[in-house]
Amino acid sequence: MSITIYVVTHKCFIEPKDEIYQTIIVGPADLDLKNALRDNTGVNIAHKNSNYCELTALYWIWKNVADKDRIIGMCHYRRFFSKSRYRKSSKYFLTKKDVQSIFCKYDVVLPKKNRWGVTVGENYYNYGEGKEKDLLLVREIISNIYPQYLKDFDQVINAKAASYRNMFIMRKILLDEYCEWLFAILGELEKSISLDDYTKAEARVFGYLSEILLNVWILHKNLKIKYVPIVLTELPSFNFNLLKMRFKSIIHLK
Repeated sequence: MSITIYVVTHKCFIEPKDEIYQTIIVGPADLDLKNALRDNTGVNIAHKNSNYCELTALYWIWKNVADKDRIIGMCHYRRFFSKSRYRKSSKYFLTKKDVQSIFCKYDVVLPKKNRWGVTVGENYYNYGEGKEKDLLLVREIISNIYPQYLKDFDQVINAKAASYRNMFIMRKILLDEYCEWLFAILGELEKSISLDDYTKAEARVFGYLSEILLNVWILHKNLKIKYVPIVLTELPSFNFNLLKMRFKSIIHLK
């Protein structure tokens, strides 16, 4: 069973030593990471990284990895699937043996869900960096080109929990199908919006929306999901206004 989990990065980090992990560099950074891949080689959309975030790595994997039987994963330089959400050590990261065991019973690995006191949609545009108009536009696009997914979209948007971070593990044949669907939707969205008045964070709209869309696609496919904790190996820099808004969201639970 061939397994590759791509670790997306734009900075230097301590790379996992397990053979299944492969670093892929995104963005303009000139990093000296031994044996790392770059998302600006082969067939790519690397120039869209500031808006598509880690999806430029996903696009590269889709277009440049031919082995459809390979199990493919994606995580980040500071976020990994782990057997313990409280241990930062790489010895707790999923290993080849762990993944092989999971795929005897499941179709896909996703991060354990984030649970909100508001809906996924409300969290996106009231407490995150998204705009409601973009979410509504995505719904319209799905209605037009993938109407069979509309019910699933509404179910995810109105739920109060979802998997985030664009992290997953699945077979390449499934990843190909997902990417065909995802990038068709985002391509239509890109034609329909202007980012001229967006902040730097808001301009990451395609990356943010794809976090939600992964849940929609997997729900529609009725896949067997193994939810696994993710661990942060380093803390992000905090946007205190966003943190305040997130706190308000949690208060809704009470």
